[in-house]
Amino acid sequence: MSVRLFTYPLKLHQTKIRAMFTYFREEQWVDILREIARVTKSGGYIEVQDASMIFKDFGPIGTAYAEAFGKVMVANKRNLSHATFLTNVFATTMRDTFEFVSKHDVDVPTCHDQELGRQMQEDFAYLARPLIEMLALQGSDDLTKSIDGISFDDAFGEFTTHKTTIGFFSLVAKRL
Repeated sequence: MSVRLFTYPLKLHQTKIRAMFTYFREEQWVDILREIARVTKSGGYIEVQDASMIFKDFGPIGTAYAEAFGKVMVANKRNLSHATFLTNVFATTMRDTFEFVSKHDVDVPTCHDQELGRQMQEDFAYLARPLIEMLALQGSDDLTKSIDGISFDDAFGEFTTHKTTIGFFSLVAKRL
């Protein structure tokens, strides 16, 4: 199946995508997602106070995530569904990492392209949501299942050789 899933040249920017995920090790992402699953209430909802604490033990970026998600949920005056919360986590990762890198002058030159960050965020949210909904709402770990004609393998296959990039979701999904 040949579908153009991204709005930017994939090979040109793989290094930039890879850089996004070096701030959290793959094992840390597994722990983060397990914690999200742990605090999810019956009915698939996460409470405001739980959401704001999820990232607190994962360094400065984690602290920033916890504060950001807490503020968003309090502002909305409601809890978020499990699937929506996970989608927000994944989609904001790129944007927040770009901001963190710029603010703290981290020496990762490939991460300073704000426009690329916006494109990656949009593309990643589009790709991640069907997988997240499949796992969270249907309780399935079948990564070959097709949603709207695109399976997990179709969407993320080009990244499976890069363990510090989007390919780690395969591992995460299997462990949840």
